[in-house]
Order: sequence, then C-alpha cells, then structure tokens
Amino acid sequence: MRLVITGLEYSGKTSLVLKIADLIEETTGKKSPYHDHYWPELAHPPELTDEEEKYLLGLTPRLKEMIMRYNLAYHVRDAFYAPDHPDHLVVGAHIEDAVMGPAYFGYGGPGDSGPESGLIKDRKVVNAYLEADLLKRGPDTVLVHLKASLDVIARRMHNNPHRNSVLQEKDIGRLLKRFEEEVQRSHIRQKIEIDTSDKTKDETLGELMEKMEPHLSNVDKQRLLVQ
Repeated sequence: MRLVITGLEYSGKTSLVLKIADLIEETTGKKSPYHDHYWPELAHPPELTDEEEKYLLGLTPRLKEMIMRYNLAYHVRDAFYAPDHPDHLVVGAHIEDAVMGPAYFGYGGPGDSGPESGLIKDRKVVNAYLEADLLKRGPDTVLVHLKASLDVIARRMHNNPHRNSVLQEKDIGRLLKRFEEEVQRSHIRQKIEIDTSDKTKDETLGELMEKMEPHLSNVDKQRLLVQ
C-alpha cells in the first residue's frame, strides 16, 4: 500500500497513519514504517527535543527550503519502491510543503528562486518534477486528503495543542482552501478525500479502507488473500 496522506494540521494525518501501520502489521505480521517528517518534527523516533525543534524553526528560509527539498527527494528514492518494500506511507509530503512553505517558512511561493544560482524553489514547479519521479517508481500511489471544518480544526487546536506548531487560527480557512488547490493540482490520479470532522479514528480508517478497495495493487490483494 503506497499512500501520500496530506491535509492541514489537526485533520488527523498522524492518527490515521498509525492506524494504517497497525492494520498492516495485524494483516501481514510485519511492521510497516511510515514517514511523518514535516516541520518541526523531521526525525524518526525518538522525537526531536523541544530545543532541537525550536532550533530548526529558527533557521533561515534558505536553509529550511534546502532541508525540505532534500527530505522530499529522499522519500521518492528507488529503495522505497523495491519489490521487498510493498508499503510506503508518507504524511504531509510535498502537498503540505507547497501550502505551509509559503505561508509560514518563507519559501516555495510563486516565482521563488535562489538569489545566486537561480535554483527554482517554487513548489508548483518543484512538485511537478517530484511527482514525476514518484509516479515512475510507484504508479499505484494513492493521494489521501484528510480535511475537517474550520471550527473543528480550531477546536482541536485549543483542546490538544501541538508542540511548536506554527499554525495560526486566523489562517485556517485560507489554508484549507490551499490544500484543496494543491490536491486538485496534483498529478497523482488516484485520490481519496475523507472529512474527519465528525469521525473517530476507527471510523476514518474504515472509510479509507472502503475507498481504497478499487485502488489496491495486485500485491496488496495477494497479501490479503494469503492472510
């Protein structure tokens, strides 16, 4: 199962990928690694310390852009799509970067390019190249867009604030629209949308698996039949 799970913070991305990883382990008996590495949590467990996260957030836009560009390119390398690697679960990814980079981190907007080398950083351009590589290696990849209403996102922010989050309540409505735009622009043709506003974690997983059925690869179907 190869998924890119995206959506605004507090839409339930991390909760869903943890449920999917547990389901894969229960079904196949093997752990499935997942990649949830967007600002400010860029590392695999053990998590970065509060001090380390604040250090990353204090970097210049130029350094932030460079780190994330390398991060995104790393997660579409050949090894993640090898025959012995049937699952590739990526959270946030290039879609989130195209929304949040320009909004809060000072890079990736229209016409953005390097001051000296002329390196193109505009995520509309960068993401087109990245998705070409992704689809070449994993044509069965499914883009999962999690969304929730403005009020629900705001309530979750207040009830369970994330450490070092940059999201501001005044921006929620605008950023929800930006995610819609980036998902529509994506060249990943297999797309699933789930509104988590009134759903539990289990209900969200259930809806995903129901909508995933026509998108399951032959490898996924064979693994399920074996079990």
